[in-house]
Amino acid sequence: MKKLLLIFLIILFFSCSERKQNGLPKLIDSKVKNSIQVNSKEMLNIESFMPLAFNFDEDLKVKTLRHRFDSVRSKKIPFDSVIPKYNLKIVIDTSYFISNNWYVYNFVPRPKNVIQEGRLNGKIPTKIDQQKSFAILTEYLDKRTELQEANVNCYPLLVYNLSENEAYMNSEFIQEAKDIDGKWKPIEFTFLYEMCGTGKGFQSALEPKKYVAFSIIKYKGDFKTKIRVKFRNNRHIYYSNEIEGTINRSQFNQDFKKSYFESYGSNISSSDFDFYSKDIFLNE
Repeated sequence: MKKLLLIFLIILFFSCSERKQNGLPKLIDSKVKNSIQVNSKEMLNIESFMPLAFNFDEDLKVKTLRHRFDSVRSKKIPFDSVIPKYNLKIVIDTSYFISNNWYVYNFVPRPKNVIQEGRLNGKIPTKIDQQKSFAILTEYLDKRTELQEANVNCYPLLVYNLSENEAYMNSEFIQEAKDIDGKWKPIEFTFLYEMCGTGKGFQSALEPKKYVAFSIIKYKGDFKTKIRVKFRNNRHIYYSNEIEGTINRSQFNQDFKKSYFESYGSNISSSDFDFYSKDIFLNE
C-alpha cells in the first residue's frame, strides 16, 4: 500500500511540475481509442475552426459540442467593419496531445464530371447524366464524412487575450513549415466556398486575460523541420511559437490549385482564382 502511495505521489509531482514549467492551462478530453496519426502526402484543406473551449484560464474538461458555447457571448458585427488588431498570443502546446475530429485528413479531390448550374460540361444533362452525377457526388461526400468522423492526434492551440479589453473572434489558421531552403511555406490551406452571405456575422467575445482553444493536426512524416501556425483574426495576421515536428515534403506542393478551383465550374472566375490562390494561404 505504501509503495502504491509513493508511486501516486511521484506521478502527481511530475504532473504538477510540467504544468508549472509551461504555465499553460491543460485541456482534458475524453480518452479516444485508435486515434489516427496523420501521415499525409498532400496538402490538406482545413475547413473547421470550432473551438474546443472558450474564456478559460485554468485546466478545463472539453465539453460536448452542443454545450461548448453556453456561456459565450457573441455580437453581430457588420461585414465591412474595421476591427483593430488585438494583442493576442498564439501558442502550440506540445506537452501533450488530444484527439479531435472533423478533419478530412486524406486529400479527397473534388469531382469534375458532375452537373453544375444545371449543365454537364456545358450541355443540358440527360436523366442518365443526372443519375451518374448524383452517384459521383454521393460517393465524394461519403468519403469526406467517413474521414471527418474519425478522431486524429492533435496538439492544443491556445489563443490568449493579453489586452484589458474584449477581443472579437472571427478566426482561421493554417500550419506552415520550413522547407530545405529555410523559408516558411504552407503545408495546409483553408477554403470553404460560400454560395451566399448576409454581409453580417456573429463573433464571439474573448474576455481579457482568457484563452480560447483550438486544435491542429499533429503530422507525421519523413522530413524533420520546424512548424508554426499562421493565425488570422478579422484579417489581421499572427504567428505562433515554433515547434519541432515531422511532415512529408510533398505537403508543400501547390499543383492542386488549378484543378481544385476548376472543379467549382463557372462559380469561380479567373479573377476569383487569383484571389483565392492567395487567400487560401491567408495572404492578402
